[in-house]
Amino acid sequence: MMGQILWTRHFLAAQGEHIPTMTIYQDNKSTILLAENGRTSSSKRTKHLSVRYFFVTEKIKKGEVKIAHCPTQDMIGDFFTKPLQGTQFAQLRSKILNLPSSSSTAAHRSVLENDKNKGGSEEEIRLKTRLRKDKAIIGGRDGNSKL
Repeated sequence: MMGQILWTRHFLAAQGEHIPTMTIYQDNKSTILLAENGRTSSSKRTKHLSVRYFFVTEKIKKGEVKIAHCPTQDMIGDFFTKPLQGTQFAQLRSKILNLPSSSSTAAHRSVLENDKNKGGSEEEIRLKTRLRKDKAIIGGRDGNSKL
């Protein structure tokens, strides 16, 4: 991820664009502390990390990127990487598609819900029944074929 961010930043800078500090959103506070402080915030469990993993710390200190906390339920990337259900799916879909969140949440129906109307509405049932009768008449199964 960091490589793509830096490449994009350098590419846009070469085109003459002013690039503000880019923000990386992270839902793990320990990762944020480790990235911002580097070796000073490492413990027994993180001492094994190689120096090359503190590349992000250098970029933060230079002001090229910053890391901000984002709650897990607001991580837009989860929409593409995790199976989401119900409200969280609808909220993230609304953000990605730039839809008003209130209308899309109300319109969403989980595929796991039990349908009360498995056959459809009354009108759908009447139409299906009529189509079946029409097919039977055209096919001559009732003995009174009109064709």
